[in-house]
Amino acid sequence: MIHYSVAVKNARLLAVRDAMNGGKIEILSDTGDRISAIDLDNESGTVSFGSLVFSSFPKFAMAEITGRAAGARLVDTKGDTIALGLTVGLANSDI
Repeated sequence: MIHYSVAVKNARLLAVRDAMNGGKIEILSDTGDRISAIDLDNESGTVSFGSLVFSSFPKFAMAEITGRAAGARLVDTKGDTIALGLTVGLANSDI
């Protein structure tokens, strides 16, 4: 596993945040289908100490289909994928 300094983590997270501003977090089923989409603010969050904290959370989103949440992806305002393979859960997960 690669370990990055906090400064490098912050730089990477700023690039991700800026790319997804105004986009969405999409919650995906185990088959990759979109269960739900959470709209992000135009400035989606703040970066500090190697973490990205989303703005205006918690947010509400309706389920589009039934299924078990198994992953997530970040998309920009055009729907293009910024990051894929995020984990979902109650603890020790990305989302």
